[in-house]
Amino acid sequence: RPWWVAALVAMTSANVLFLLGRTGGLLCDPDSAFQGHGLWHALSAAALAFYFVATSTARTRREAAK
Repeated sequence: RPWWVAALVAMTSANVLFLLGRTGGLLCDPDSAFQGHGLWHALSAAALAFYFVATSTARTRREAAK
C-alpha cells in the first residue's frame, strides 16, 4: 500500500509542477535553475518506479508466501 501512495503523490506533484511550469505559468522562467518541466520528468519517472514496485508480481508472491 505505501508504494501506491508514493506513486500517487509523485504523479500528483509532477502534474502540479507541469501546470505551473508551462509557458505562462507561475513557475515559468526559462533563465531559472529551477525548471518545473525537468522536475516533472524526474517525478514522473519516480511515480512509474513506485507503480512498478507496487504491482510487481515477484513482490506480490513474496508477500503472499509470508
